[in-house]
Amino acid sequence: MNLYSKLELIFNSVNLESLAQNGISQSELEALKNKVLAKFPPEKPKKTSEQLPVFQTNTEIINIFTDGASLGNPGPGGIGIFVESEGKELFSLAEPIGITTNNVAEYTALLRACEVLVKTTLKDKIFHFYLDSELVVKQINGLYKIQNEELKIINQKIRNELSKLKDWEIFHVRREFNKEADKLSKQGAKQNA
Repeated sequence: MNLYSKLELIFNSVNLESLAQNGISQSELEALKNKVLAKFPPEKPKKTSEQLPVFQTNTEIINIFTDGASLGNPGPGGIGIFVESEGKELFSLAEPIGITTNNVAEYTALLRACEVLVKTTLKDKIFHFYLDSELVVKQINGLYKIQNEELKIINQKIRNELSKLKDWEIFHVRREFNKEADKLSKQGAKQNA
């Protein structure tokens, strides 16, 4: 077990009732936990794009579901990508991304999906991206301004990657229609330990 995992185990094992009796709230403990864990980042994720197969599909439309998760906001983050065509899974990814916020995780999931797709034989298809983050969808589509500098940088990277694809659209969906990517993003977040 690495140091990050040990620290997380310690924080998760704390008796909240005992802390409350001593005037320490659960939110204060969570803030301390995030501060400590941020000083001990998890191992870098392994590159997976080199392992992607060549895809053959007769349909023109590829559906990409992405999601980002942050267990603590900020906390251990992960991304999930689920790609399908005509109801058949083409591939999926779950990757850890270190300590981050929910918004950065959502953006990072979309960026990673774009980076992977431009390296596949699918790049000349039409892509329909589905995200449960209305903020990201509206910012990518230019309907909302981006205030956060980090998100501005990731947004520009996404736009650069999207320009390499033949055609694309991004849609907002409710979380229940993004279950696979949601599950994968949480798996990715848990890999940080």
